[in-house]
Amino acid sequence: MIELRKKIKGHIPKQKILGKSVQKIDAREKATGEAKFGGDIYLPGMLFGKILRSRFSHAKILNIDISKAEKLPGVKAVVTWKDAPDIQIGLYTDDWRFFAKDKVRYRGDVVAAVAATDLDIASEALELIQVDWEELPAVFDPLEAMQPEAPIVHEEVPDNIANRRKIRKGNPDKVFASSSLVFEDTFKTQMVEHCSIETHVAVAQFDHSDKLTIWSSTQAPFNNRLILGRGLQMPMNKLRIITTNVGGAFGGKQDLMVEPSCALLAKKAGRPVRIATDREEEFIASTVRHPYILTYKTAVDQQGKILARKINIVQDLGAYNDLGEGVLRYAAIMASGPYNIDHVWVDGVAVYTNQQVGGVMRGVGVNQTTFAGESQIDMIAKEIKMDPFEFRLKNAYKNGDITANGQQLKGIGFRETLKAVAEQSDYKSRRKRKNHGFGLACTIYTSGAGGRRDYSSAVVRMNEDGTVALMVGVPDVGQGCRTTLSQICAQELGVNYEDVWVDQPDTDHSPVDLFGANASRVTYITGNAVKSAAAEAKKLLLEAASNKWEAAIQDLLIVNNQIYVKGVSKPLGSIKELVTEMHRPLGQTIVTSGTYHTPGEPMDEETGQGNVIPIYTFATQLAELEVDPETGKVNVLNIWSANDVGKAVNPINVEGQVEGGIQMGLGFALSEEIVREQGCTLNASFSDYKMFTSIDMPRIIPIIVEMPEPLGPYGARGVAESTAIPTAGAIANAVANALGIRVKELPLSPERVLAALKKKPEM
Repeated sequence: MIELRKKIKGHIPKQKILGKSVQKIDAREKATGEAKFGGDIYLPGMLFGKILRSRFSHAKILNIDISKAEKLPGVKAVVTWKDAPDIQIGLYTDDWRFFAKDKVRYRGDVVAAVAATDLDIASEALELIQVDWEELPAVFDPLEAMQPEAPIVHEEVPDNIANRRKIRKGNPDKVFASSSLVFEDTFKTQMVEHCSIETHVAVAQFDHSDKLTIWSSTQAPFNNRLILGRGLQMPMNKLRIITTNVGGAFGGKQDLMVEPSCALLAKKAGRPVRIATDREEEFIASTVRHPYILTYKTAVDQQGKILARKINIVQDLGAYNDLGEGVLRYAAIMASGPYNIDHVWVDGVAVYTNQQVGGVMRGVGVNQTTFAGESQIDMIAKEIKMDPFEFRLKNAYKNGDITANGQQLKGIGFRETLKAVAEQSDYKSRRKRKNHGFGLACTIYTSGAGGRRDYSSAVVRMNEDGTVALMVGVPDVGQGCRTTLSQICAQELGVNYEDVWVDQPDTDHSPVDLFGANASRVTYITGNAVKSAAAEAKKLLLEAASNKWEAAIQDLLIVNNQIYVKGVSKPLGSIKELVTEMHRPLGQTIVTSGTYHTPGEPMDEETGQGNVIPIYTFATQLAELEVDPETGKVNVLNIWSANDVGKAVNPINVEGQVEGGIQMGLGFALSEEIVREQGCTLNASFSDYKMFTSIDMPRIIPIIVEMPEPLGPYGARGVAESTAIPTAGAIANAVANALGIRVKELPLSPERVLAALKKKPEM
């Protein structure tokens, strides 16, 4: 049979799934409203929970009286710190409790929670809880918090400095002493909210075996299970987290904002409980982007070569560490920018204050450093009369260069992103008019968790009809990773994309994933795990095909669900035919697993050196805008955005990431800021907190650069966060180009731009 087939020469089709803009795997269920989000979960007998939060920024709790709330008809449970294990927890520092015990440290700290038969009763019950307070002095500025007489946020940290980060490469001070061109500038960034359209929501239920199941809108189910298990002192086999569809996350849904209260209420009430925060609660109590104060000192020569950079970072941590230590690590590593500089020192401090808690937000501290660093780059280029593109290209990283933390770069496409933006924008020939400007910014970022060992796993199961169930532990939070991972699986297996299905994670059934949907890691880390699992499944399929058709394994191919002999255009048969026979009558099943992990070397505490970042990513953006000098309003016209994605698994998904990232970047640059006075949020609504909407958006030109990543699946690397990081820097540089003024503090609101214009000296 095989010998006859070999005589029939011809063309075998290729497996072409990667690089195709396929429909998202969950598009239909979301478009029809069938997709279940956290707010759609309803269990029989379910109660509704509300959380009592501190109205003081810093105060001792002298007593909590819940008796009146418990007696209110319809109230089924009230919980405080007395109902939780008496321990502190945290991802980096054990400095936080599910419920404040001795004192509160910011307006928003959790004091108690109530479960009732409806939300109105729960809200009324909160008003009946009597708390006796002793207000304490508070500190809201990180520079003041480091002063000797400042109020102490955590007694065990008397200087309020929670963490330090250093990078040491060369000796910048020696260079500064001998350089004639040295620039020093200080920049400030603001507190920003994630603003996911879906707020935090969870449903908790205990069964008769005391097993806790939580349905959660989370982006890190396994991380959440780890922290929740520690805080509740529960074994993991008694704690299950099921990920619902997620209506936006951007870093904010790594935090346990409602799950602990939900679980403890369900335990006490003996009934399932749902808690969903409202919008005001999100603004006053969810984690936020850390405000930064950044000082950059840079030396260059007359030809525009950057000789040295010394950077000081002050991070307003807020009341608790949360993920702030990791955010500062990312900021420090990437602070010197995507430039080859022989002498770099970075000193970063994370400072406790009585402000809202800072957490992870898209870009993880690098948005702040990129705004500052790229603003100063343009200032220097202007001073030495050098084109900003040429200045960056002269200093741009290339393959073989060594980063500030000592890693050698391989397979990078940073220079290609610069050149692509220059060519496609044709900015030099574009007509410039009064109050009209162009601004450039570039970034370096990570794909995969930096400074820690990153790990993901996947399971591939072939169904009896040849279709595929793919299981992963990382959730899709709207970024389309279920689609991307299905494409990678289908490409490796040789099946059609439509024949692969992947669901949201369930910690009882999904393979373990360490960090969830963050750090632009999913395509690279989980994608490699999926590719490995699919390769194992393919191996078993080819062994079965070899036995069935008496052909050598090395002579067989699987393409588009068909099995071929190499060089023979007519297929031997289909995967469906093969797998059906394997299941019945042979009783053979295919269930394979794959894993992928990174070395995850920690940073050296004194030098910051180490193989810290799994792979680096790069992006370049150019903004074109005009400014109304009468009002200070900035009108963004066009943004060109080039990202080196390694390989675009799904090009339209990449373009969607670019557009969404720029929307967030524009808000950070121009309009978004949580305004707080003495620790109290003054603009806790979408009416007062201004985001960019669809009608505000400029024309966006996504440019996909594909420089294959040696470590990525099929050369792919992550792209989600680098799309948002350069935008603020590009906008700030375009405003300076348009008006001849430099604003060093974000956001560049009309009021701030107008104030800078009024200070501008007459020409």
